[in-house]
Amino acid sequence: MAQDDEGEVRRKPRFQDIAREAGVGTATVERVLNGRSNVSPRMAHRVIVAARSLGYDRSLPSLYRARIRIEVVLIRPETEFFSRLSKEFEKIAASADKSIIIHRSFLQEDAPYTIARRIEKAAQDRSGLIVVVQDHPAIIAALAAADTKGIPIVLLVSDVQYGGAGVYVGIDNESAGRTAGYFMTRMLGGRHGRVVALCHSGAYLVHRQRLLGFSRYFPADSDRLTFAACLMTRDTDDLSYALVRQALQEHDDLVGVYHTGGGHLGVDRALNEFGRSGQVVYIGHELSPATRLFLASGTIALTIDQAPELQVRRALEVLETLIGLRKGPPDKSPIPFRVITRENIGL
Repeated sequence: MAQDDEGEVRRKPRFQDIAREAGVGTATVERVLNGRSNVSPRMAHRVIVAARSLGYDRSLPSLYRARIRIEVVLIRPETEFFSRLSKEFEKIAASADKSIIIHRSFLQEDAPYTIARRIEKAAQDRSGLIVVVQDHPAIIAALAAADTKGIPIVLLVSDVQYGGAGVYVGIDNESAGRTAGYFMTRMLGGRHGRVVALCHSGAYLVHRQRLLGFSRYFPADSDRLTFAACLMTRDTDDLSYALVRQALQEHDDLVGVYHTGGGHLGVDRALNEFGRSGQVVYIGHELSPATRLFLASGTIALTIDQAPELQVRRALEVLETLIGLRKGPPDKSPIPFRVITRENIGL
């Protein structure tokens, strides 16, 4: 006999209970849980979900163990942030229930039609989707099509406002941008000058939200600090270097740089080349070997880390809830982000 959260004894679920939960007959439940092959994959999936949700603790037959398949679509494996995401998925997949299989795919972010096709294919043979994608029309259409098929979707890191049932898991990015603006204005004290922001390209809602929050601290009529420009760097070191170098050449009153994404090596190179490292207040995102180094050296004043490991765990919990493996509504609260300076870099 099992116990519930309050310590009360509950009887083990019977085939009749599982059948009622899954909306199938007891004969179907018997065939699935005893490993008989004449059940469709989708029907078997419903039985497995119902059995798990009711606390059925008998090992599932090998024939059906891999029926709950989750597709994870990621981009940019070369970056530290997405490497952290991928490693956490790998870690959880290794310890997950054997009836759940996590498939990870890294796709080129500049190939939206390829990403859309992967989403469309996954909607045919996966139980749920976790995706990090830009809000491109082809991708939005693929997500909407998956929605109509009832495929649970988690939008990880960056929301995609396509009007569907997908659940966003990530930080409050506008709040993160406001936090950067708050610290930037205070660290600059009474100084006058220009501030620039660096952004991937505007293709991701996450970056647009951060810029919106940041810009609120720099009103157009300010006579002290001017938000001069948003520079599109594709999160690469080369473009970050070239554009910050150009900004330093054109504006000898540049006093602040806010980087919403990656490319910190390029910014550091440009600031050092002009002898401005530590003088220009530089605020970035994520904790990585590069940002650790620049925090320690004083190049970066602070970085805002969005805790990708927490996002992965929440994403899987939310998807399991949407699938029916967990009871209750999905947790839609923002993931807390961390403000990291040289003083707490070791935490």
